[in-house]
Amino acid sequence: MKLISLFLVCLFLVGCVGVATKNAPSGVPIPSDWRWTLRKKAQQNTAQMMQSRLVDPNALYVNKHIQHFPTGDRVGFTFFRFWPDGHFLYRNIAIKDREPTAIDGDQWRGLCQIGYYVISGDRIKIEMYRWDNVMIRAEGLITFECITFDIRSMGRKIEMKFVRKPFPPGAMQRIPDW
Repeated sequence: MKLISLFLVCLFLVGCVGVATKNAPSGVPIPSDWRWTLRKKAQQNTAQMMQSRLVDPNALYVNKHIQHFPTGDRVGFTFFRFWPDGHFLYRNIAIKDREPTAIDGDQWRGLCQIGYYVISGDRIKIEMYRWDNVMIRAEGLITFECITFDIRSMGRKIEMKFVRKPFPPGAMQRIPDW
């Protein structure tokens, strides 16, 4: 009995360490551990990424998809918003009668994730921290008009294409604080 109690206490402590997060000033949950391998690279390559001009900070990169759950007359969208300093926001939304707007790109609601990216030639690498404390790493092909990620899931390759949707400079105001 004592052995089982000790095991449960140890399991609880390991679980607490495994989900260690902190909140940015805006309330965005971010991991407080060592898993961000691209964070330092993104900060070091800021000038290079700004010069590459492959990522437009005044645009959302949008993927329109079929929802995996019933949403009535709404359409599902997934989009990225990139900042020139290596940060990005990834968001899933289901909306009616429109596509994502600059206001959607500034909001932190629903299924949002944050991360870092680096660009090398025509390749983009991302690290994304999900709300369920899972780190996702992916790599894709980037052009000025779209980003295509090849994601491996359950033994198959899935191609996800995100098309650039530009907005006027200054339409999106949010600045990352993570």
